[in-house]
Amino acid sequence: MHSPALVVELYEPEEACRFLAVVAIGLLTAVGNEVVTLAEAERLLFTPRTVRILSDKGLSPALCELIMECCELDDILDLLPLKFDAELRKMINRFSVYLKGSVTQDPYSTHLRLK
Repeated sequence: MHSPALVVELYEPEEACRFLAVVAIGLLTAVGNEVVTLAEAERLLFTPRTVRILSDKGLSPALCELIMECCELDDILDLLPLKFDAELRKMINRFSVYLKGSVTQDPYSTHLRLK
């Protein structure tokens, strides 16, 4: 039996990277606000497997590196819990900087399709 899946099709690699950066900021913010656990955020996005898939699809190495760094947040929480909140803010800022440096797509020239 397959588990349910949400498939989002983004036609431009840059658009996919921007979407994932926004999702990452949302997940990190939710973890910081204690409405999502770090384990859930890891399950949803921050895994080496996800990084491998995104890299294989040719998405931004910089974005893949940021996501991979988030895979290490559990180590910070376990080993340096007093630095965890600062590390979350740091990662949110780094994803924000990534977004600012990326190209915004014209919302009328590209399409988003949910399956």
